[in-house]
Amino acid sequence: MKAIRADDPNDVLWANTQNTDCWRFGRRILTTIVGLVICAANFAALIYLNSVKNNDHSAIDKLQKEGKEIAPKQYYDIQIWSIICAISIIVSNEVGRFALSFFVNEESYPTVSQLLTEKVKVISVFKFINSAIVPMGASFFGVTNFEAQFTAGGLVDDISAVFVYYALIHQLFYLIDPLYLFKQCRKCCLFKVTQKSDGEVYLPKLTQSEAEQLFEGPKLDITMHVHDTVFVFWVAMFYMPLLPAGCFAALLAFYTNVMYVKLKLLTQHKKPPHID
Repeated sequence: MKAIRADDPNDVLWANTQNTDCWRFGRRILTTIVGLVICAANFAALIYLNSVKNNDHSAIDKLQKEGKEIAPKQYYDIQIWSIICAISIIVSNEVGRFALSFFVNEESYPTVSQLLTEKVKVISVFKFINSAIVPMGASFFGVTNFEAQFTAGGLVDDISAVFVYYALIHQLFYLIDPLYLFKQCRKCCLFKVTQKSDGEVYLPKLTQSEAEQLFEGPKLDITMHVHDTVFVFWVAMFYMPLLPAGCFAALLAFYTNVMYVKLKLLTQHKKPPHID
């Protein structure tokens, strides 16, 4: 007789225990197809953008061979296209995160631990493929001027911009939560003490449930912070021969991620039960 440790009752999603392994396998295939479609769309966009950059590099090389003067605008155009490539990678990452989070939901797995583990694994792998393998493949697909990929406005600049975003800018969006800001404004308006002409002080009337919804912060989605940190480290390791500074960007992204989680956990997020 084989015995295994039972799951914690608080960890079990009882409504999902009826789902079979075949049903979960079908959902995993559907999730994989969605991720591949988003990666393919990003691949097509990067191929077009790299072809435009390749034409600009070829034009600059031709002017250099002819000994003609090169206008600074031509270099600026290449840098702008490089930034657009980075934006394409970032936007497809976020679209994929929302889409995959929708498919890897609570209906798929019988326990919360399995759900969170699968969400981190799926989204981390998707972001790594979309941010590392897809740009590398698109940079050398149908490109004749390979040396241009390692100069200004090439592949290295594209990935550097992605690192800068996830190390410094991405965490700022954690603080700018529109729902939280709206709730804070509503709280200030409701609890603004006003005094009538007869001297009577007016206080708002709220039920207990309304007050709890007003003061309770949003839940902490720790999986979002984990897969962001994991995939940045993977991309840094992948591009280490071309971009050694990516390791420092990954460490910076990890540090800023931890600090923002601490800040929001103390100021905005709903406290987990074990520290409540």
